[in-house]
Amino acid sequence: MYQTDDWSSEVRAIWGFGSIIAVTISWGINKSILWAMLHGVLSWLYVTYYALRRLGPM
Repeated sequence: MYQTDDWSSEVRAIWGFGSIIAVTISWGINKSILWAMLHGVLSWLYVTYYALRRLGPM
């Protein structure tokens, strides 16, 4: 069994990594700190949206 501290630290690390990716993508597209901050909060939701939008209809 995982201890609560181990599980929560892993989740924070994964969420933080998603935030870094989202901010990087957002800055590259918009060059706006406000958009980058918003997308950083959305994290993996924005990364997924961006990936799906880039792939387009298959």
